[in-house]
Amino acid sequence: MGDLEDELHGRPSCCLGIVLGCLSYSMKAKARARSVEYAYVLVSPDGRMLREVAMYCQDGLVRPVIDKVFPFAQALEAMELLEAGHVTGKIVIEMPANAAKDRHQPESE
Repeated sequence: MGDLEDELHGRPSCCLGIVLGCLSYSMKAKARARSVEYAYVLVSPDGRMLREVAMYCQDGLVRPVIDKVFPFAQALEAMELLEAGHVTGKIVIEMPANAAKDRHQPESE
C-alpha cells in the first residue's frame, strides 16, 4: 500500500505524523494480529483528491469501516449515537436524492 499511502498522505508535518502514529498504534497492532494492513490517511477536502479516494474505494483498495447508515430523517439519532462514543467506524447520514437539486431551485412566490 506504500504508493497509495504516500499519494494520499500528502506531506503532513513531522509532529502531526508522530501524533497520528501514536494514536493509531493500537489499531495497527490489532490489524497485524488479523493479517490486515491498516493506515491512517489524511485527505484534503478538494474535488480531485476526493475523486481519487472514491476510485480507490470502488476498486477495493480502500475499504471504509461503516458502523451504521441513517436516513436524513434520523440525523438526530445518528448524532446521538456518535456522541455516545459507542461506534466502530463511520456513521453515514444518507441525503435524499433530490436534496442538491432542491437547494439550487429558486423558491416560488
